[in-house]
Amino acid sequence: MAKVHATVMQKSYTTTPQMVGEAVAALCAEISPNTTPVYVPVAPKHGYVSGNCFFNVAAHVRASGGEAVNGWILWEWPGVFLEAEHHAVWQAGDELMDVTPHPDGETRILFLPDPARPLNMSSLLMNVRRPLSRARPVSKLIDLVDTYDEVYRKRTSIDGRPRTVGRERAHDQLVRAIMTARADLILHVAAKVGSRSNPCFCGSQRTYGDCCRRYLKY
Repeated sequence: MAKVHATVMQKSYTTTPQMVGEAVAALCAEISPNTTPVYVPVAPKHGYVSGNCFFNVAAHVRASGGEAVNGWILWEWPGVFLEAEHHAVWQAGDELMDVTPHPDGETRILFLPDPARPLNMSSLLMNVRRPLSRARPVSKLIDLVDTYDEVYRKRTSIDGRPRTVGRERAHDQLVRAIMTARADLILHVAAKVGSRSNPCFCGSQRTYGDCCRRYLKY
């Protein structure tokens, strides 16, 4: 039975798209057809928390002036899927800056302004994911994660009833299904690498044999 070590499971495979290609442009047009994506430098400020962009920007506006710009940060797992995440950046004059730190140390992001949709804590906007491959492991993971997002953000159970305080059995089953689907997708992507001397699919710039291949068992 194939296995994927936690070292590989915990890696983040999405990164800033290197260019606004056809697929990225299509996703942007779907989300906010009247705006254009722009690359924004990341300059995280001391004390600001990753994943807390709206509050980070609000704090920065209070401290330094300027204003918040709402929109979407765009991520890509090359050849696998695109993802848009509701996000906010800081603006002063014509300058845009992402003041929120990112776990993978991104130095710039691709940002799609969408001022018509500010943060609404009572109805959070779900991430938007679109496949870059027709492979079944890709669509399966996207479907499961989309289901989880909808359940979590709406604070409801999978059957539509309000969530209880404890961890529900259905919730745990969904999490396990997501982890299994993620492992299957990683194995699917890794199988396309070919030789151990080729660059690793995780983007580490190391060879596959010296990187993630050591943590995969077929």
